[in-house]
Amino acid sequence: MPSRTRRQTVGGLAAAGVSATAAGAAATVGCAVNSPRSSGGGPEATPVLRSGVTVQLMTNVNQAVGEIQEGVVQRFQGQFPGIKVDHIPSTPDFNVKIQSMLAAGTPPDVTWAQGPIAALYSTQSTIADLTPLIRRDRLDLADFFKPALDAFVQAGKQVALPRDYVVRAIFYNVSLFQRFAVKLPPGDWNQGGWTFDTFLDASRQLGREVPADGPWSGAVTTTLPRWSTWVSANGGALLSADNKTCLLDQPPAIEALRYLQELMHRHLVHPTPQRIVEEGGDRVMFESGRSAMLEAVTGTTGQLRRISSFEWDVTHVPVGKGKKVAGGGGSGWVLPAQGKSQNEAWELIKHLTSKESVMTFTREGGVASARASVLNHPDVLNQHPPKSTRIFADGGQYAQTPPSIAVWPEVEKMMNDQVELLWRDNANVQNVVANIVRVVTPLLRA
Repeated sequence: MPSRTRRQTVGGLAAAGVSATAAGAAATVGCAVNSPRSSGGGPEATPVLRSGVTVQLMTNVNQAVGEIQEGVVQRFQGQFPGIKVDHIPSTPDFNVKIQSMLAAGTPPDVTWAQGPIAALYSTQSTIADLTPLIRRDRLDLADFFKPALDAFVQAGKQVALPRDYVVRAIFYNVSLFQRFAVKLPPGDWNQGGWTFDTFLDASRQLGREVPADGPWSGAVTTTLPRWSTWVSANGGALLSADNKTCLLDQPPAIEALRYLQELMHRHLVHPTPQRIVEEGGDRVMFESGRSAMLEAVTGTTGQLRRISSFEWDVTHVPVGKGKKVAGGGGSGWVLPAQGKSQNEAWELIKHLTSKESVMTFTREGGVASARASVLNHPDVLNQHPPKSTRIFADGGQYAQTPPSIAVWPEVEKMMNDQVELLWRDNANVQNVVANIVRVVTPLLRA
């Protein structure tokens, strides 16, 4: 049956082979009590799916991805003709809307959340623990990047299956590097020599003292979780391993933040946030050739492929005194605890996370795959530009995700508000991080 799609103008685990064949799937649709778990002891039996059920899928994607998502939904309905999907691809004020629906006990049957938001939902007991369902259906977890899975683990429970997993990289203008005779950065993670020092040297060659008519070196994004990658690359950390103490006042973190600050205010090779706004945004600056580098996520590749005026490629964030690291994160499919059709909704989640569906999202929509097999597939690796697609394919093993704790949105805002003083006003780094630690650590321990 066709799905009913509501389109808005507002934009915006792992189951290797979990998709059933059309004939086999149709045979499972019948009459059954809608409980995702069996009541008896021992191994749980897979329930029979009900016919005539409507599953509501609510997300927040742009029109292009929404149309691709609709195609994936249509395939599901072809496999399960007794289940109708009410597909709502774009939802204004998405997180606020979903949280309100969860609190009211009237949620969609399937939706998604980022790690910290899923953590909040889990502490509120408004989403289901997927671990028994994963175990019951013997889903193979091996194909998904471990950090992508770990981002949705709460108290030992898997509370979501990864929808996407972005790797943050540095996109660079090859033509500008060649014009200024700057050595190109590495095209994979195994090459060495791309350090904080060589990044600064390249930035000095690419940028000019107050570049009124020449390009900025560009690259550093000034909000979390972006700048935290540089902290980690210098051997620092935002929080302690138990997420109870803020560590930004430690020397490696202070040094990394000062390094980023000096790119703007001492070396004058990176624009301040104010200047970026004046020039239309960092991506506009990169696309127009006003900035030689852009720090952005995997999905940016689809937008940049329209560039025809210069050649571009990608590399990883440089290494300071720490180790190679990539910013990471993404969203995961969650199963609201009070959904009316949980068995059928779980079947839809398995379909959305299947290799076939993830390949469709990645190849056609530029959605960053959390599946290693998809990122390493020739159809994905050979999509150029960029030439150095292994930066994304191998980046998952170096990626770090934001802490999956319920208070993270509040912590993140507080950190960004304070760190903004470093970029905007050239404030004293030690004073800023001391203020952050003073406020954040009690919040983490509350």
